Amino acid sequence: MKFSLRVRLVLSYLLLIGFLALASGLLLFNYFKSEYESQYRVNTFTQGSIVSNAIRYHLDRPSIVIEEIKELSRQFSLRILIIGMENRVILDSQSGQANDLTGEIINHGEIITALQGNSSAQIYSTPDYGEVMYSAIPIFREEQVIGAVFLSKSLNEFSILKNQILNRILLSTGLGSLITVIFSVIFASYLTKPLNKLTRASGKLAEGNLAYRVDYKSKDEFGQLADTFNKMAEELENQDIIKRRFIADASHEIRTPLSTIKILVQSLQNSKDLDKDKVNEFLADMNMEIDRLSTLVNNLLELTRLESQKEKIINFEVVELDSLIRKICHRFNILAQEKNIKVLVDVPKIKVSSEYTSLFRIIHNLVENAIKYTPSGGIVEIILLESDDRITLTIKDSGVGITHENLQKVFDRFYRVDGARTGAQGGFGLGLSLVKELSSRLNIDISVESQLGKGTKFTLYLPKANY
Repeated sequence: MKFSLRVRLVLSYLLLIGFLALASGLLLFNYFKSEYESQYRVNTFTQGSIVSNAIRYHLDRPSIVIEEIKELSRQFSLRILIIGMENRVILDSQSGQANDLTGEIINHGEIITALQGNSSAQIYSTPDYGEVMYSAIPIFREEQVIGAVFLSKSLNEFSILKNQILNRILLSTGLGSLITVIFSVIFASYLTKPLNKLTRASGKLAEGNLAYRVDYKSKDEFGQLADTFNKMAEELENQDIIKRRFIADASHEIRTPLSTIKILVQSLQNSKDLDKDKVNEFLADMNMEIDRLSTLVNNLLELTRLESQKEKIINFEVVELDSLIRKICHRFNILAQEKNIKVLVDVPKIKVSSEYTSLFRIIHNLVENAIKYTPSGGIVEIILLESDDRITLTIKDSGVGITHENLQKVFDRFYRVDGARTGAQGGFGLGLSLVKELSSRLNIDISVESQLGKGTKFTLYLPKANY
């Protein structure tokens, strides 16, 4: 049978507190019982000594002794037997009654011990009288044992007291258990309430309701768990939004070049009298769209590959950064000349610890963007500096710039700012996403600053080479 957490908590508290209460009660009961029994023994030994002292010089005069022990028996509320050295009863305080034991031989262990000179007492449970304490005290005369005083005291009052104490302990344990159940139910409900909320919220998330949040405000561990859960749900919702937007954007970006190619192909099919130059122009446009589509697919595959790798295993090597930058700038010489853009390169000979291909891709994308989004007559600066602990690479353009709102999202996949930085240049919004992902894998910090109408500056902070 499966129990809920609340039931298990209640049962746990009940068993724990009930066990502790019962164990404590029983220990207390045994303590009181032991103390009372010890006190009874002390009392009977004292009473036995009084009897012994009163009669030890008068044993040869039974008539005097019998009156003495009867009086003491009434005072002490017990039965007194005077035992001779042969274990025979000499006198009985109940002499003349039906249960008179005068002349009988009694071999109780307490009597044997007393005749040997030592006092002893023991509690017995009898069918007729209930609990009875038998005590035997030696009778000395001139340091010789001449007999024993045997006392029989009923412990009915003591038994009643013990039962009363035990009943009160059991009653207290029962009441304590009842109170424990009540408070345990309240406390368990309080403890499980946030868990129930988290369970319901998990069910909502499992059903696809990623907007559901746990309404639980507290500074304890459950509050922290609820906050963590809400953050997780928010992240899942954001990832879901990003995924949906990614699918929509990817579909749109792929559809655009495909639509252009389809239109060009239909034009070629439907226009049979096109001259050769026009056909070549259409084919060149189709080739350009195919290149754009290929670039998009390759970028998507690269991003997917990077994100799917569970472990970022990088083979670091010593890279001549100045040489790499010059090679990239050489690739864009023609584009810069066509746009009448001056590229200023200040890169002293510096080596860094990195992975060549990924680092090439990062700087290539940043330089390409700088030239692409800088208007004719503008300037692109590439500056490399070395400090004691790191290398700083700055790529700065005098382009249209980016607003502060858009600056926060430039590394998001498929995110493109206004038409001044997209449209005509035909970007897909994936280049900087790749830059960010690759930089993270290479332990490169990247920052961006921009001012609308004045240009944008990307700064890379690279670790120095260990050589």
